[in-house]
Amino acid sequence: WKDVSFTGIRLPGAFLISADRKDGKLVSIRVKSLIGGALTLQSPGYPELILRRTGKREVVTVPAHIALRPSETVILTPPA
Repeated sequence: WKDVSFTGIRLPGAFLISADRKDGKLVSIRVKSLIGGALTLQSPGYPELILRRTGKREVVTVPAHIALRPSETVILTPPA
């Protein structure tokens, strides 16, 4: 699908994931941890993503291994 979005899909480990795609390209992925923990995120076609969390910005290599605190939300976007 060229344009698609979804919100609040629950993943194993008590994570909620939302994502947007426009014109066939990733716009953003948002992950919220309900109880804290780690996850591995794949995003085909994107070897790197920008991860943003509470005032921090870092480049992560995909597959991205992300540890989150309880109630923490991170946002991943493609590099500019």
